[in-house]
Amino acid sequence: MKFTIDRLNFIRQFNNVLRAVPSKTAIQILTGIKFDLTESGLKLTGSDADISIETMLPVTDEALKLQIESTGSIIITARFFSEIV
Repeated sequence: MKFTIDRLNFIRQFNNVLRAVPSKTAIQILTGIKFDLTESGLKLTGSDADISIETMLPVTDEALKLQIESTGSIIITARFFSEIV
């Protein structure tokens, strides 16, 4: 999975999804955000098991400047990722 995207627009969408992710939980996977990159765009999903927030960043949105080199999916620890972006 490899892509490039406008940083400010990405951070805005990432922070929106981050609101659903708990900082501490007994279920470790819930501390992550799922990145699902397809040919049509990037889908971000966060959940605390009660609510989920999902957003789609489409390739067709010129403001995002999303360029996809290879597709794939991964779950990344949300708080760690937010510190490095």
